[in-house]
Amino acid sequence: MIYMSAKAPDKERFRAALSGIWLILNSIILGERIYNGYFDARILAVGVLAVALVFGGVHIGGRLPKRVSQSRFVGLTNVPLAVSGLSLIVKRGGNGASGFCRRSF
Repeated sequence: MIYMSAKAPDKERFRAALSGIWLILNSIILGERIYNGYFDARILAVGVLAVALVFGGVHIGGRLPKRVSQSRFVGLTNVPLAVSGLSLIVKRGGNGASGFCRRSF
């Protein structure tokens, strides 16, 4: 987050860069879960609903940065990202990666 704040100081560049990073990371996680057989019909149905919600969130997220100041935007984005990062560390007990590639290729 600190690196991104320094490299993309304005709201639009920051948001665009994070969107790209999230797209790549979530694609990797999705690929891992497909490979490891985590999906069934129920999960796919929930996934379709989730995709619809994501599109709504992207639409709202595209409009909000235009209505808030730069400093407020930084606070509104950094706090939830820090909390989510800390929750992942606590959830994993500080033991590193999420278990990517449990099966050997």
